[in-house]
Amino acid sequence: MNLKKLLQTKYILVVLTVSLYACGGSKEGKNGNADTGKDTAKNIVNDIKEQNKKVLTKIPEPSEIPYMIKQTGAEFDPKLANSPASSDKYKTTNSKAALNLGVYATDLGYMVIYDKVQNAIDYMNATQGLADKLGIAGAFSPATVKRFKDNLSSIDSLTKIINESMKKSDDYLKSEERNDIAALIFTGSFLEGLFVATELVANYPKDELPEEARIQVLVGLVREVIKQKVPLGELIKALKALNDKPADVNKLVTDLEELYKIYEDLNMEEKIRKNKGDLILSDKSLIGITKKVNAIRADIVN
Repeated sequence: MNLKKLLQTKYILVVLTVSLYACGGSKEGKNGNADTGKDTAKNIVNDIKEQNKKVLTKIPEPSEIPYMIKQTGAEFDPKLANSPASSDKYKTTNSKAALNLGVYATDLGYMVIYDKVQNAIDYMNATQGLADKLGIAGAFSPATVKRFKDNLSSIDSLTKIINESMKKSDDYLKSEERNDIAALIFTGSFLEGLFVATELVANYPKDELPEEARIQVLVGLVREVIKQKVPLGELIKALKALNDKPADVNKLVTDLEELYKIYEDLNMEEKIRKNKGDLILSDKSLIGITKKVNAIRADIVN
């Protein structure tokens, strides 16, 4: 069942619960038990809690967006990844640590996909430190780091190690009902991939390739950015479903909703229906998205 259906299920269950109390429930069950209605409501609430464990979108593989970026033919830009030297300053709160663990996981995938394996070691160390802060160090244990270093000659092996580590983190967090941390890791990872893609488009050189070749590269990158509208919407729903969000996370949700509005204003689906999709598949079309993504990412890493 996908996230949308799960959220709809949760909503229906909440309505049912409210209805039971509003109508007073069944005053007497088959055995004349006046608490039958309350017991039913309690079961529904427990069901909602169980659904909440499944509501959160699965954390994407950190190599996914970097891989798609490389497939477009875009060149590696070392300035885009967040410096691993900053990792210690993200240990002040769990939300900050979780968001930046996601950021570094995608940066790690970016390094590996582009065969920058020596740089990747620094990012693996940064993720290990933040995972330790969050109590999920087992996913990035010394043994995992050693295995990573022992496989520097194999991009496929390194990618597998990164993805496995993040999967372990995700599974552990959900089993411990720490969906808030899992959601924030997802958010950091997703936004970092989107940041790298939009910045590559915005800063793509105008004098290194013939215009036709440059446009071909940009079309691929812009398409990948446009495709992120759907997962962005799912992410917003997952974050809004979490309870007891701190102020910085509430602000993040608001920022993501503003980003989603920018996507909607592009009206890509309508333009495609009218065979005008080419009108937005250029670097100029992403100015609003790029600016907003840059601002959100800056709040996360600064």
